[in-house]
Amino acid sequence: MPLADTYRDHLTAVMERRKIPGAGVFLRRKDDVLFDEGVGLADREAGRPVTQETIFGIGSVTKSFTCVAIMQLVDAGKLKVTDPVYDHLPALRREGGTDLSGVTLHHLMSNSSGLPPLPFLARGLVRAQRAEVSKDLFKIDVDKLPEPIDSYDELVAAMAETDITLLAKPGEVFSYSNDGFALLGRIVELASGQPYTDYVHQHILEPLGMTRSLYDGERLLQMGDVTELYSYIDGFDRVEHTPGWWESPCMTSAGFLRSTARDMGKYAELFFGNRPDLLSPESLAAITSPHIVTGGDGRYYGYGMMVQPDFHGRTLVEHGGNIKGVAAYFTMIPAEELVSVVLNNITGGPTGGMTLAGINLALGLPAGEHRVTLPPVTVSDAKVDLMLGTYQSDEGAKIEFVRDEDGSLYAQNPQARLDAKAVGDAKIEVDVNGDPALAYFSDDGPDGFQRVFFGFRILTRVEPKQAEEESATEGAAQEA
Repeated sequence: MPLADTYRDHLTAVMERRKIPGAGVFLRRKDDVLFDEGVGLADREAGRPVTQETIFGIGSVTKSFTCVAIMQLVDAGKLKVTDPVYDHLPALRREGGTDLSGVTLHHLMSNSSGLPPLPFLARGLVRAQRAEVSKDLFKIDVDKLPEPIDSYDELVAAMAETDITLLAKPGEVFSYSNDGFALLGRIVELASGQPYTDYVHQHILEPLGMTRSLYDGERLLQMGDVTELYSYIDGFDRVEHTPGWWESPCMTSAGFLRSTARDMGKYAELFFGNRPDLLSPESLAAITSPHIVTGGDGRYYGYGMMVQPDFHGRTLVEHGGNIKGVAAYFTMIPAEELVSVVLNNITGGPTGGMTLAGINLALGLPAGEHRVTLPPVTVSDAKVDLMLGTYQSDEGAKIEFVRDEDGSLYAQNPQARLDAKAVGDAKIEVDVNGDPALAYFSDDGPDGFQRVFFGFRILTRVEPKQAEEESATEGAAQEA
């Protein structure tokens, strides 16, 4: 069977099983376009199909654009990756509990600053959530929403006013930080003298011919062929239409670019080294180098990109993104000029696995081949018991590891019960709607582990009573 037919069948089967309305999909090796199609529906209610030009959100894949912008400014001599963040944002400096003096641009771009997951994304989304038409479905209590943050400068001020205890010294641990990438967006503005979105349009999107990629929500509504947005409600069996794009002006550089799968294929030319006029070879190498280990599955973080140095003997470079009505994955093997893109119009589907399936088929591997195959292990009940409990962060993420009445292990997040299995003395594999996700536990004590690395963030154990005090937007605000 031709590759395109095999991939289409695989995507269709996954989307039907996971109730994903639509996907924009692009797969290319060098000049050979292997797949360039819309699959499913952009508007389920109207029966409008996804096309090659349908615009989706790309969520945190935006972070790579922010790092490209920073490295372009490095190439121009306006920034250095070793610059302390205080040099560009002196308003962050304060007396008292927060010390970011050791944090550099390198640490922000590689998510190794030591910043814990903070509550500022939720505050950046307050105005969007006040206007949300599906408040009841998302269980958003407007009266419990925090004070909004509406600009980069307001974010800097809010961070300066908050006592922030770093997870570790800068450079020692990886933990995903939307706040760090928001700071980078402001630094792009200060170094370039342009608004962040103007800079990205002028220096990245326009030169690459990404004509259907944009940040502006008002202009988006005028573009035509834009997807509707959908959400899983109370688990993964119910899918509802949840219209309305969320905006967060203080977090634009962390996750709010919209694009098409075909446009993202054009973006890959930067990572193949084909546009040295836009990004020097040295800066490209810095973005795609494995700066810090993310977990135990063989992946590292570069600058705004994940890097897996050994995927069947090849280096895999990728990133994903999720926010309301948006799930995106952008995966490449740069040495072979191979790129795979999947954009979904629902949050929380197995988009990463769908994208990897295209890479696998192009390499002659089974579509369902995972990034890492873990050997079967036997973990004692006593070891499993140390991992049980509730872990959460100030950003809104929460995961609970629990034993069922029959003794079997499962995980519970605010949205659904998830199948789980222990795969090591301090490691649990969780099935998140078809995509395997690994939880790594650390800081063990007599009452159990105190931290878990899950969802690319470090979460902290909390007492049951504390865990019950959920915010009005828990589970809805997090973007990855």
